[in-house]
Amino acid sequence: IERETQLKEVLKIMGLNSSLHWLAWFTKSIIMLELSIIPMTILMCTSVMTPKPIFNYSSLLIIWMFFTIYATSVITFCFLISVIFKKSTTAGNVGSILFFITLVPFNQLSSKFFTLPYIVKVLYCMLVNSGMGLGVTMMLITEGNEEGVHFISLFSRETDLGFSVGEVMISMITGIIVQMLLTVYIEKVFPGDIGIPEPWHFPLNPFVKFMKKKMGYDTLINRDAILQERRRIS
Repeated sequence: IERETQLKEVLKIMGLNSSLHWLAWFTKSIIMLELSIIPMTILMCTSVMTPKPIFNYSSLLIIWMFFTIYATSVITFCFLISVIFKKSTTAGNVGSILFFITLVPFNQLSSKFFTLPYIVKVLYCMLVNSGMGLGVTMMLITEGNEEGVHFISLFSRETDLGFSVGEVMISMITGIIVQMLLTVYIEKVFPGDIGIPEPWHFPLNPFVKFMKKKMGYDTLINRDAILQERRRIS
């Protein structure tokens, strides 16, 4: 809605930094989700409601960390959708479809996961819902073995999937970083109807400036400008 009404560009004109704007949205969203994650984690890891909890042997802190990472991945996924589309209704409809599509690899490839190459497994877990589904499946397998997931066994590949819960979490964090980088890039290059777009290669600008300074390119330009000015005056 902010993109559709150009409210964000108005806030930029008023001096609001773009990173601060994203941080405010993230803070609001993660607090709202934590209000669900924390009680849910307590109920799944303790015998408050049932005699035997779902995660009876696993560390409560790891379960909370896993679902917090998943919540963060959902937030950054929504950020990415918000900068791709110009209309809020289109973003809501298409974003919802894409959100459920990220669960398709888990439904189709979960039985063949152990045969996949390692890089494909990482990409598989970078998807929002597929990573969550695989992580929960692996934690339930360890619960069935009466071992659970703990910090000491976070990266152990005791399951037959050839992957660990820790690797799933790291892959999900990598997906979060990629989604946020794409969000910032698309927002800069395609700001909207009244925004000032950056060139597609703007992330390379600091490197180009550094190389020009190192090679003395700026100094040569300044010398040429001074000589031309002297010639003009004389």
